[in-house]
Amino acid sequence: MKKKYLVEKEREKESARDFNTPLFAPSRKNLLPVTPDYDYMRSGVFNSFASAVCEGAFLAAGGILSPVFRLKIVGRENLRGVGGAIITSNHISPFDCALVKRAVGRQRMKITVADFNNWDNIGGAILRASGTMPMGGGIACRKNLSDAIKASVNDGRLVLFYPEGALWWCYEKPRPLLDGAFYSAAKNKVPVVPMFFTFEDYGRERDGIRKKRFTLHIGKPIYPDAVLSVHQNTVRMKELTYSFNLATYIKAYGHEPEYLPETAAAAAVDEKVAAIAIQPVEAPDKRPAKPTERRPEPEERRAPVFRPSPSYPSYHPFPGDEMTPAPEYGYEYPDEEAVPGFQTSGGGVAAFTVTRKI
Repeated sequence: MKKKYLVEKEREKESARDFNTPLFAPSRKNLLPVTPDYDYMRSGVFNSFASAVCEGAFLAAGGILSPVFRLKIVGRENLRGVGGAIITSNHISPFDCALVKRAVGRQRMKITVADFNNWDNIGGAILRASGTMPMGGGIACRKNLSDAIKASVNDGRLVLFYPEGALWWCYEKPRPLLDGAFYSAAKNKVPVVPMFFTFEDYGRERDGIRKKRFTLHIGKPIYPDAVLSVHQNTVRMKELTYSFNLATYIKAYGHEPEYLPETAAAAAVDEKVAAIAIQPVEAPDKRPAKPTERRPEPEERRAPVFRPSPSYPSYHPFPGDEMTPAPEYGYEYPDEEAVPGFQTSGGGVAAFTVTRKI
């Protein structure tokens, strides 16, 4: 498939604010089903031997592909001393997992993938032996995967997630993040190591799309806060990861991401969501309510909610939110003087603290 067509589909989905779904409907032919007893940990002597061989080959593949993509790795020192952890990355190439493996080196790594990548053929068998962990549907399958992730990080392995969702070829801008990676990190009390690919053009191909040099940026580990709940840590680490992605983008390209205008359909959906959030639906009273003792109103409490820059594609403030800059929770923007014409917003930080009634 021509890359120019992929770029057109990305622009179409960006305008529709459909950031997390595949560009095309994936094929579901010849797949190995993900069942509640799926063997993620590759038990048995033969499976263990095959995994050791394929993981070594996977590391070698990353070394071979690095010059093909002219890969540059920035921030590798941030991996020092990190044991079991969740890695996040933008999903921009079918081979980006091999490039991430190149960055982490010999540390063992698992890779979460969609179930439509779990092919029932020799290629799928090699991927499974290399460490892929397909996500299944249903509560039992999800619990099995969650247990496997826990066992992996407890064993000192890294687990790679693509929290942006689907693969978008060489898409430069940060996309909204899904919760799964950050919930796994919060639940297992392990850090998130954010990674983000940026690109530099250096030529043209036959279909008019310029060739890309890849740079993989590795951020500092984001550890869960011991005083916060699993849910609060999920939100916090998710927003800090997005802040890292946003700050990395700005540093690489010299400006904030500019997303295409929303299509009318996407804007209409956003308006409906906002209306539902702002105007609660009250059921009509069909009969007189029984007299009940009125409980005293609880004291108003406010809790911190971590949000990124307002340029976050799907950011919608709630009524009553109070937003203040929070440099201690975010990655700083570049200095205004370093980027001509760039104006920082909110005190020049990519993270804000929002207090909300709870």
